[in-house]
Amino acid sequence: MKLKARILAALIGASALMSVPVHAKFIGIAIYDPKVMLPICKTEIAQGRAGVCTGYVIAISEGMSAYSAWVPNDRLCMQSGIEYEDMVQVVVSWIELSLRRNPEGTRDFRILTEAAFRNTWGCKQ
Repeated sequence: MKLKARILAALIGASALMSVPVHAKFIGIAIYDPKVMLPICKTEIAQGRAGVCTGYVIAISEGMSAYSAWVPNDRLCMQSGIEYEDMVQVVVSWIELSLRRNPEGTRDFRILTEAAFRNTWGCKQ
């Protein structure tokens, strides 16, 4: 029951995060900056808890699912049994790889998260 409450809190937090301007800060966290969010995400994975990163990742996933109703060729095909921690780990791995390949590349956590999801779970046409 505690985990469900934490996930609900993370979802509520993420919905608040999604309503702020791209360059806004929420409680002092630059949520748009992958270099800021990466250690937060890693900490949540290590501690096995949901927080700002998990909520943000879930919100992006849900947004992409809703978007795919309008743009079916950009759907995600996630297998059943994918846990939130799995989604956060995919995002962490993708962002680490992206930052190694191109340190001056994309500096938007949302765009990198969407790319990680498309690369990992994008439906094959």
